[in-house]
Amino acid sequence: MAIPNLTGGTVKLLTNDGTPSEVELGPGAGDFSIDGIEEGGFVAEPVWDRGTVIDWVHVQQAEVTWSITIHHKDDITDASTERPLDFVTKTGAVASGTSFADSAWTTKVQGEWTAGGVTHTFSLPNCRVKASYGDGSPTNPITITGTGY
Repeated sequence: MAIPNLTGGTVKLLTNDGTPSEVELGPGAGDFSIDGIEEGGFVAEPVWDRGTVIDWVHVQQAEVTWSITIHHKDDITDASTERPLDFVTKTGAVASGTSFADSAWTTKVQGEWTAGGVTHTFSLPNCRVKASYGDGSPTNPITITGTGY
């Protein structure tokens, strides 16, 4: 089975510290997807008058979901350097990191892609993340998923 290749871009997970801890995912073996991007980052609802939409209003922040699968051979958590699962579980080198939320551990997700000579970026400053891990050959896939608020 061929392993997908994340090309032309990177995704970073960061803490909310003055000098943030970060781990860069990609380019390399893996894939990335993002869903739910809306204008202004808000959900818009129609205002109806007798069956006709007369306007739209922003009602709440849009939830953006994303997923990245990486394939690697390194340790998946490490106390001496940032590793992908450290950002999910707030352990290892990220254990003392500062969250973007007051009551739950959240990270910042930044992405950058270059296509056709143009660089595109996104930033999700308040993401709740989780992961799944597989023991496979030739690499060990880790899928990190999150919801940005």
